[in-house]
Amino acid sequence: IVNSAVDEIGVIQRALELGATDYFTKPLTMEQMGVVLPVKVKNALKAYEQKRLLVQMNQRMREELEFATALQSILIDESKSLPGIDMVGRYIPSAELSGDYYECLQTGDKTWLLIADVSGHGVASAMIASMIKVMFQNLVELYTSPAQVLESMNVTFYNLTHGAYYITAFLGLIEDGVFTYCNGGHPYPVILDSRDNRTYMLEENGLILGVMEDYKYKTYSREINPGDYIFMYTDGLLEPKVEGHAMRTCNDFLDYIDEHKDMVKGDLALLLDSIVEDFGKASTEELRDDVAVIAMKIKEWKSP
Repeated sequence: IVNSAVDEIGVIQRALELGATDYFTKPLTMEQMGVVLPVKVKNALKAYEQKRLLVQMNQRMREELEFATALQSILIDESKSLPGIDMVGRYIPSAELSGDYYECLQTGDKTWLLIADVSGHGVASAMIASMIKVMFQNLVELYTSPAQVLESMNVTFYNLTHGAYYITAFLGLIEDGVFTYCNGGHPYPVILDSRDNRTYMLEENGLILGVMEDYKYKTYSREINPGDYIFMYTDGLLEPKVEGHAMRTCNDFLDYIDEHKDMVKGDLALLLDSIVEDFGKASTEELRDDVAVIAMKIKEWKSP
């Protein structure tokens, strides 16, 4: 004959020992209380300690994330004036950390331009974006063409991520009135030609970085003159404000610049704020992807 009371209290004790927060059958005898209550007290103390440690860990992670966010913001300038170019940019992450990155560098009589977008969000994407900054600064000192720089970056990221992450990037070089560039799967930049007041896109493209180790990028070039403007952006700018709406396109961006030529030649910072707002990215609560957009004005300059 099985003693049902003993069997039942054994089930309760076992359940509590396995981590159940509560388990009662009524009524409880004094004998049952003597078994159940000590285990319940022990579980309650254990749960309290685990919660306390979890709160501490969350606080530490939040502080580290805030610090990492502050560091990442240092990587990206909102404005920069170089001998050959004036640049204004807007960078709006959809989360604390972003994989978008842009940069302008002057090396001798060369002006280098880069915009890149790492797939995904968070710590890994932000770390890759930080690597892009360091690599870009080093590679433009080693190579003379955008294709060489982009190919070196592609090999590095392919060997690092093996396709787990990919990067779109547009890289350009301005030298002696010629704009040389190559595109690794990135949205098409727009140029406003100051001579005929005409806007056009640089529609040449190539493979995204990080998916094929030995891909060879093709270089394109065209004349660029003082007073011309170059606009570059990441695809987060094209994301619709409301889910279910169609994405904007590169042609939509081209049309917007074409319709706001007067603003282009006035206040570039105001224009970028207008672009961000009109494309539905006025607040980070609306973002579904990171956004970066930059405007650059070519200046008259010759190396000494």
